[in-house]
Amino acid sequence: MARLVVVSSPPLADGFRLAGPATVVARPGPEAVIALRRVVDEGDVGLVLVTADLWASVDERLRGTLEIVRQQNLTLL
Repeated sequence: MARLVVVSSPPLADGFRLAGPATVVARPGPEAVIALRRVVDEGDVGLVLVTADLWASVDERLRGTLEIVRQQNLTLL
């Protein structure tokens, strides 16, 4: 079964954890990029929620790559 994973900045992570989904904590920039790549590479993730501050810190090239992945088999919110 596919699972939901949240990629969140530290100030918001506890709130997501309380709601129940697996939560990966990262800081904006390179740390967010590494976290997103790891989550996308996991085989059982069907939905990835990324906080706006982290998404804004990811370069356009990676965002485009993630959009292609999303179209194929992963929902990215």
